Amino acid sequence: MEASLIHNDDDSCREADRLIAELSSELCVAGDGDLDSLTAAMLARIGDAAGADAMTLITYTAGTPARTYRCERPALGDKLRAG
Repeated sequence: MEASLIHNDDDSCREADRLIAELSSELCVAGDGDLDSLTAAMLARIGDAAGADAMTLITYTAGTPARTYRCERPALGDKLRAG
């Protein structure tokens, strides 16, 4: 199943385009560096931009799940207690 996000807001489209360019550049600069932490940070940024409560990214090697990255926003109650 392919996920998609549709916005009819020009500002959202510009933000998504900007984020794609930034993340692409960061991946190029990272090379063979610490891709795990970069991937986790990128997933969080994508989730924020999309307004998602949670996101999961699963990478596969030879058809078998290799790594799972998960990002969740804190629940509203958790935010209020922390602040």
